[in-house]
Amino acid sequence: MSDIKNYIKVFFVFIAIALNAQNKNNPTFKEGDRIVFIGNSITQDGRYHNFFHLYNATRFPNEKVAYFNAGIAGDVAGGMLRRFDYDILDRKPTHAFLMAGMNDVNRFLYSREKPDAKNLKQRKEALNSYMLKTEEIAKRLVENGIKPIFITPSIYDQTGRQERNNDFGTNDALAFCAEHIKKMGEKYGAIVVDFHSFMETINKREQAKEKDFTIVGPDRIHPQDLGHLIMGFEMMKTVSPTTYVSNIVVNPLKEKVEEAYNAKVVFTNKLEFKVLESALPFPIENDLSAKANKIAPINRTINNQFLRINKLKEGNYTLMIDNVNLGEFTSKVLKTGVNLSDYKATPQYKQAEKVAEIVNKYHKTQDSLRNITFIEFRMLRDYKGEDTFEAKKEFLLAENAKAIGKSWHDWNLKNIKKYFTIKPKEDALWKRLKVIRDEIYSTNKPKWHTYKLIKQ
Repeated sequence: MSDIKNYIKVFFVFIAIALNAQNKNNPTFKEGDRIVFIGNSITQDGRYHNFFHLYNATRFPNEKVAYFNAGIAGDVAGGMLRRFDYDILDRKPTHAFLMAGMNDVNRFLYSREKPDAKNLKQRKEALNSYMLKTEEIAKRLVENGIKPIFITPSIYDQTGRQERNNDFGTNDALAFCAEHIKKMGEKYGAIVVDFHSFMETINKREQAKEKDFTIVGPDRIHPQDLGHLIMGFEMMKTVSPTTYVSNIVVNPLKEKVEEAYNAKVVFTNKLEFKVLESALPFPIENDLSAKANKIAPINRTINNQFLRINKLKEGNYTLMIDNVNLGEFTSKVLKTGVNLSDYKATPQYKQAEKVAEIVNKYHKTQDSLRNITFIEFRMLRDYKGEDTFEAKKEFLLAENAKAIGKSWHDWNLKNIKKYFTIKPKEDALWKRLKVIRDEIYSTNKPKWHTYKLIKQ
């Protein structure tokens, strides 16, 4: 008899756990996970995974995860292999995102209008090398117990009207790379974030309406804020999909909570109740949000923070959260539902904006650390002179002077100067990164808020 009772008890525990899981967002990354983003300049720039970091920090505030930028401007899959041990493995990652291709295809091979046999052979060799080396990176990740997440390369805009020379065919080569990455995803049973298809679809659709539109930038390669947000959005809905910040349905007449998805709700009287959500809304700068939501359904896909109020007496009501007036709503609108994430004056949105500020500090600190790795990997790798700042500076400036007139000269010069300021602070920057990470996960915890309806 006792065995039957124990069985019943265990059965109901499992039922309770299942129901609880259905009533909240479930994170892909858990407390203690360490994520590395491997890539080229688009990853070193870091904006797309900065958005992804912010989304996870606001959507899953109790899962403290460490994010590391391992992008190097100008890098290819072979370079990623060369720096694998000290730039990737040393971060002790549990997961690694891999995006390569933009430089691997050798864009200069597509600058000729009529390629000859030699040119076509070089193109094929570049793609074969890409396939072999990305396979090798994936193999090494798995061998080291790191879960790979693959990203198809972002697009080269060969259909836009940018002033930059158009190396036509580059995007077709990147599409080939994307198909290879998808096959690797199948082979390893890994998530694939398909930047290429998503961005290409948006680019074609929007250019049909506006010829000057581009989802990337004026150089046909590097996305700006809009492109990075779109990429971050694709990553969010592929890797850590959620629909709701919260979904709350209440009946004030009976002081009843009819639904509280990802939230706790307690009535204090008929027109007042307290709410503790398990997440914060994903904050996006106003102008950027407006542009992005015109071309991709970001808010209605991942930023639903719904409040529905049933059985109110007909009329108009002022909605207050912690004495913040969100405006006047009819009983009909309140019954249909209000998406609170559309209201940037809410205490929850204000808190999320504070989290965004700290995540941006984290991103900027990593940007300084990437400067050090970029200079040492790309420019000092073959240096054999004296181990002094003066000798290295003379070497770097002399080497960069050879590139006067090239598009990368000024950018490299800026990074060289920055390196000699940042390098002495390297240890302090790593410590600062940890302090900022702690700050993110102390600032992002949702709080109880008082909701109040005032009949007009």
